[in-house]
Amino acid sequence: MSQEEFQAESIEEAVEQASDHVGFARPKKVKGKSGRVWVIPNPALLSPDQQKRHDQMKIDLDKQLDRFPDALDGAGKFLGRGAIKEPYQINGDVVGTYEEFLMQAIYGDEFDAAVEDGLYPSYFGLFWTEMNVRLAEKRAADSKSS
Repeated sequence: MSQEEFQAESIEEAVEQASDHVGFARPKKVKGKSGRVWVIPNPALLSPDQQKRHDQMKIDLDKQLDRFPDALDGAGKFLGRGAIKEPYQINGDVVGTYEEFLMQAIYGDEFDAAVEDGLYPSYFGLFWTEMNVRLAEKRAADSKSS
């Protein structure tokens, strides 16, 4: 490919060109009921703000969600941290799904508008799983070809 083929007038256009070239990185675009197109970004291509909110979400969930008791041996020695209870709970109250927290982290203040427009948190789980599977397949294929 020539250098001219990779010229872009915006960051968004550059990401789109790169995504077209390496298809597994392409974000998903979902048209809402209003006609607005919502972008579900590849987890490897988050904006700095999205990445910061995503990282904070993981920290908050780890600290706040209810857990089962820690695993101890017969002598009371710590063996491992208790698993997070599902459905997610804080002080016994159900608080939402991982996908809901994820979508809130990615869309920030646009979360409510996205849900009202018909974009559901479960889409994030589905599409991010697909993107991660494609990335793993690409890495496996690349390691076999070298």
